[in-house]
Amino acid sequence: MVFYSTDLIKRMKAHYCTTLSHVSLSVLDPQLDKPLQDLFVTPQIYRVVIEADGKRINTHQVNTYKDLFYSGEEELNRHIFLRGEPGEGKSTFAAKLVLDWCNEYRSPSTHPEKGAFNDLEILSQFNALFFYRIKKFRRSEDVTEINKITNN
Repeated sequence: MVFYSTDLIKRMKAHYCTTLSHVSLSVLDPQLDKPLQDLFVTPQIYRVVIEADGKRINTHQVNTYKDLFYSGEEELNRHIFLRGEPGEGKSTFAAKLVLDWCNEYRSPSTHPEKGAFNDLEILSQFNALFFYRIKKFRRSEDVTEINKITNN
C-alpha cells in the first residue's frame, strides 16, 4: 500500500476544490461559471460484463460509489472505465467524484441528489485520488504512459 504525506493530500484537495468546483459556461465570460453541484445530473452508469466471446452485457445500473468501486461485497475493482458519447457527463461525473473525495466527511443532506452517489464514506478508504483529463492528451503515447504509471 502506498502512503502519501498529509501535506501532499491537503494540497491536492485544495487544488481539486479550486479547479473542479465550478463549470465554465463561457470561455469569454468567467462570471458565468456555475458551481458543479448546481449543474450536476447523475449520469446513467451501468456495470458491463464482457463475456468470453467479447459480447458486452449491461448487468445493472450503478447509483452508489460502493457499486462503482466494488464487485460484490469485498472485491475492489482494479479498473473503472467510463464510456459514452461527448456531453453525456463522464468528465463532470469524474469531477464530482473527486470533489466528493475531497469532502468525504460532509453531511449527506448537502448532496444535490439524495440517494445517488451519496455513500461518501466509501471514498474515505482511498488515500489519494488522481484526476486525469484524458481528452487533453493529444497522442496515444501520453495515455499509454498514464496507464503504465497507474498500473504499478
